[in-house]
Amino acid sequence: MLDPLTLLSIACSVMQMISFSHEVTSIVRRIKKDGTADPQLREHADNLSKSSEGLEQYLQSCDLKHLPKNQADLREIASKCLETSKQIQSKMDKIDSSRGFLALRALKLKWRKGDFEKLEQDMRKYQDTMQTHILVHLCNQNDAATLEQEAGFQKLDGILKKFIRAYVQGQAQLRDLISDKFWATQALISAANEATSRQIEAESHKTREHVTTTEAAIESRRDQQVQRQQLLDSLYDRDMNARRNQIEKRHTDTFSWVFSEEIQRPWDSFTEWLSSKDSIYWISGKAGSGKSTLMKFLVGDKRTSQYLYKWAPDCSIYSHFIWNSGKRIQGSILGLLRSLLYQIFDANEDILVHVLRKWPKFSRNKNPEDWSRDNLEEILFQSLSLHQKGVCIFLDGLDEIDPRDGPFDLLHLVRRISSIPKNSGLKVCASSRPEASFIQGLTTYPKLRLQDLTKHDVEVYANDFLQTKCTFNLSGIDESQFTDEIVNKANGVFLWVSLALKSLQRGITNGDDPTKLMERLRALPSELGKLYEEMLKRLGDDQDLYSMEAAMFFNIFILFSENLQYTRPNLFQYAVAVDPILRDMLLKQKIPPSPTSLKKPLLEVDHKLTSRCAGILEVVSNLEGQADIEYLLSRDIIRPWDATQIGFLHRSAKDFLLRMKDTLLDQDPTSAAERQFQVLQAIILEDSYPPKQCHPENNKAMEIMINAKPTLSNNQEADLLQLTQDIYERNGWCEFYEVAARHGLHHPLVRLLENSPGDITPLRNYLLLCSVSKQTVRTKTTVSQLLGKSGGCKNYVTFYPISMKDGFLFVPTPLLGYFFTAGPGGIGPGSKLKLEMVELLLEAGADLEQKFLYPKSLSEVVAFTRYGSRNRPLYYVHSLGSNGFNLLLETNCIEIILRIFIDDNNVTPAERLAMISRFGLDIERAHHKVLLCFYEGTVYGAEDRDSDTLNQIFDWPPPSRIHDEADGRDREEEDKNEKRQAQFEKVREVLKGKEVDDVKKWLTDRGHVLPEDSDVAAISDQASVHEMAEIYERISKTVNKGS
Repeated sequence: MLDPLTLLSIACSVMQMISFSHEVTSIVRRIKKDGTADPQLREHADNLSKSSEGLEQYLQSCDLKHLPKNQADLREIASKCLETSKQIQSKMDKIDSSRGFLALRALKLKWRKGDFEKLEQDMRKYQDTMQTHILVHLCNQNDAATLEQEAGFQKLDGILKKFIRAYVQGQAQLRDLISDKFWATQALISAANEATSRQIEAESHKTREHVTTTEAAIESRRDQQVQRQQLLDSLYDRDMNARRNQIEKRHTDTFSWVFSEEIQRPWDSFTEWLSSKDSIYWISGKAGSGKSTLMKFLVGDKRTSQYLYKWAPDCSIYSHFIWNSGKRIQGSILGLLRSLLYQIFDANEDILVHVLRKWPKFSRNKNPEDWSRDNLEEILFQSLSLHQKGVCIFLDGLDEIDPRDGPFDLLHLVRRISSIPKNSGLKVCASSRPEASFIQGLTTYPKLRLQDLTKHDVEVYANDFLQTKCTFNLSGIDESQFTDEIVNKANGVFLWVSLALKSLQRGITNGDDPTKLMERLRALPSELGKLYEEMLKRLGDDQDLYSMEAAMFFNIFILFSENLQYTRPNLFQYAVAVDPILRDMLLKQKIPPSPTSLKKPLLEVDHKLTSRCAGILEVVSNLEGQADIEYLLSRDIIRPWDATQIGFLHRSAKDFLLRMKDTLLDQDPTSAAERQFQVLQAIILEDSYPPKQCHPENNKAMEIMINAKPTLSNNQEADLLQLTQDIYERNGWCEFYEVAARHGLHHPLVRLLENSPGDITPLRNYLLLCSVSKQTVRTKTTVSQLLGKSGGCKNYVTFYPISMKDGFLFVPTPLLGYFFTAGPGGIGPGSKLKLEMVELLLEAGADLEQKFLYPKSLSEVVAFTRYGSRNRPLYYVHSLGSNGFNLLLETNCIEIILRIFIDDNNVTPAERLAMISRFGLDIERAHHKVLLCFYEGTVYGAEDRDSDTLNQIFDWPPPSRIHDEADGRDREEEDKNEKRQAQFEKVREVLKGKEVDDVKKWLTDRGHVLPEDSDVAAISDQASVHEMAEIYERISKTVNKGS
């Protein structure tokens, strides 16, 4: 059996050899691709050879017999790595990298693609095995940590010391264990022969510089690519193209007139506009006239590009389809900006690189919520102006814009986009209904009125239907009579034509003869709203029964739309909400039925939508090119219904229903509260089928519950929470109580405390911690209820994860400090609820003067990152990262309260005094001490003697706290950036030579007590709430004892 040092030495050697092999294969791949010789290939190969020889000598010197499984696995991987390494070296021996063309030829002859890929895959496989299996179980981390304390540790090779330190911290990834600056050589594995070690070190001195430079360049390019992809991901929305994909393809031979140059036109020529310098073209049309179908046709037809190229060769085309009936983001200006920027960046990497270079702060944006509208507009205008060639943007559905944005803001944006100064030009083609705001804003531009131009298209569409669907003799009735009747009544509205032809199809199915079909057609109202009424009246003999069920179906859908503000219900959610038999079956069965077994009841609801709602509500597919709902539900996946959505046939159908609320929707026999309860049951029950990428910490039903309108009864809420808990337990999700606490749902928390034996203080404190990490309308009540159990929280200390370039730092903080650091975003003056929360915690014994560590970002954007797999109770943490200018302070709650609530420019002197009195603050006791400065990947440590100087640099205390004057926070952005840069230059001068490599050690050396690694490591998604409470209690006691 091998000792920990020997095990870690072998593991370190194996990981180094894997890293060297990656470099060799990476350079070979590039040489084979672009044909450029690289002198570093030979140097990397030499390093690989020396690593292999050293590892082989090391293995021969160790007793490798009768090893336990984990050590035997390491031996096996080491042997395989040696074998693969020798194969690489054998091929390299036949290649002289200094001979230019001959080397390239040798690479092609000696290193065939299949051989190359196999060797590369083998090393990748060995790396994965090391990272995911062997290193995890190699040796006890406490034993490894003990090595650091032994006298001989400092005499070990630098690579091995770094490796052991990283291993003790729980790292298992190659890039974390083998730092770039240690990839040069490996004196460790040849330490048995000191002379050989010195020779290797001397020979590889130059190599080290080359390797470090090359690796830094590779890492830099990799980081840039990660930043670019992260930025694209933050703009992307999976439903970005949903509206365009759901628009039906035009009928053959329709809309081609728009490109005709020979016919006389009662409209402004579209082709002339495409070829001209005119900036805006307006396509107007009545509801259902086919505007979106035409716009989709124009975007995809090659003739559009051909005419645009006459104006600007290789012109770029971007498009966006605004949709009021989809997710909120699909009907907003914010969604429009994100969509256009995503398309631009995805197609033009040079523009994306320019934007990141000009605004590096946006490289930290990870989520859509990180973007403001102002930032998106600024970047969009800049990106459009950077195009070397022309740009044409198609915007469909201006009239569908969210009322909170409004048509005037949208028109202003369209005009600003079209007038961006640009040598190569920029065009916008927009479509909308002829509403007053658009008539006023767009009537002076080239335009067409769609319903005036589609008579021929309607004739083609109707004739095709009559010829393909009507297979019987029309008995003397001229076919043209049907066509003329349809054309005249349609008045250019394609949606009317579609609905009328569906009515004729139902008549044909019912056996109506031609005379009866003509009567049916003539009875149809020509106005869309009245046509919807007629469709509902034609539900048959069971109209009264169907109308009640239809009203319930409509009301359930509207309620889903209000609750799921950013999306629409899928078929599973909707079916469970409207079908009591399906809902009861899912509620009663302990083991949920298979997804495929639900196909039949889901299809039954699909059919009911058609028969009860006359097609006004419909099930649609999210998958482009696949509209068959039965096929989608037949797929053998965990949630086949995710590809479906319930939606209105058309926006005009939604408008009709809202106008008919009193006469139609009020026929629903169920109450609003009952419907709300059913909708929430459906949302909760879908968690019985968890997707692969699930986030149980984000509970949509709880979010709806706390703001439910109408309000749920106590019994209804209790039943829903019990159902949620049952499903969480069934799925193996342990976070139910934490999630309930975060949403302010205190009833299950109180019940848990009352049913827990022994001292409930640790459990109560942990639930308090979860409650203050998010603010809802119920947070105050929940915190009050918890504080009423088991006394105050004076001595309770928790910790807060901070993400740094090389991992996480876990800093202790009192509960009130945690509220400010990890609590709800946007804590600021003017929030009554937040002020009341501070008062509650102060009344419970929070110590205003207790000092703690506090991260402060001086960059424009405060970056947050996800806290690994151990995400309880926090899910996102503050990131000090590798970019920007950030500080780690020692502070207290007096300083935090002053900064957040009192130092604001908008607070009057009287309000400032009242606030100080309210919290009983002693301003002189405020504490602000800079400990660490993070700037562009480098950490600087400040000693006590630097404190006053740094506070002066950072204007502490702020002038407004001393004098009744503004502190200059209303300066222009450029002034802020200049100030921050000047501050950093001064800080760097003060802290010159005080760079910090190991932040954790630097802090502990100066008396700061940090949580034990073993306690932090015990946090997991599998721990029960009681186990989590015990872990946090141990941390609290450790920190209090150390302090």
